[in-house]
Amino acid sequence: MKLTDENAKRAVSEGKGRILAMSLIHQKLYQKSVITSLNVREYLESLVEQIAHAYDPSNRVNLNIQLKNEEIDMDTGLPIGLIVNELVTNSFKYAFEAKFGHITVNLKQEGDINYILQVTDNGRGLPDDFDLESATSFGLKLVQILTKQINGKVQIENSEGFNCSIHFPVKTSQR
Repeated sequence: MKLTDENAKRAVSEGKGRILAMSLIHQKLYQKSVITSLNVREYLESLVEQIAHAYDPSNRVNLNIQLKNEEIDMDTGLPIGLIVNELVTNSFKYAFEAKFGHITVNLKQEGDINYILQVTDNGRGLPDDFDLESATSFGLKLVQILTKQINGKVQIENSEGFNCSIHFPVKTSQR
C-alpha cells in the first residue's frame, strides 16, 4: 500500500494474481479426500471469477466460461491455472480500455487424451507485427514455459481481438 512507483505496484499486483491461482488449487485440494486430481471446471471458474472481481468491479466485461466437469491430474492443473490467470488478466488489463467486452475461456477435448484450452477476447488485439517467440512480457514468456511443461503447443491469433489456443495432453478421470 505504501508503494509509489507504478511499475512496482503493477508487479506486486501481478504477483498477487499468480499467488491467487496457486492458492485456489490448495483450497480445492483441502476440500477433497483424494488429492491427485483437480476438478478443472470448479477451479477455473473460481479463478476467472476472482480475476474479474479484482479487475472489473463495474462488470464491463462479459465472461463466457465453457469447461468440462472433469478431474485432471495436478501436474497439469496448476500450469493450466497459471496460464488462464495470465491470459485472462492480460485481457482485463489491456484489451478493452474504457469499452465493454467479452472474454471466453473454453476447454474442450480433442481426441482421447488431447485437449485445447482457448482464451479469447474481443478487445483491441495485439500489434500486427506481434511474434510470440520474441515477446518480452514476463506473462507471455510464462505462458510459453508452462505450456512446454505440460507438453503442449501455444498458438496466438490476432484477428478480431485476441485468441490464444493451448493444445496439450492430459490424464483425466471422469466424475
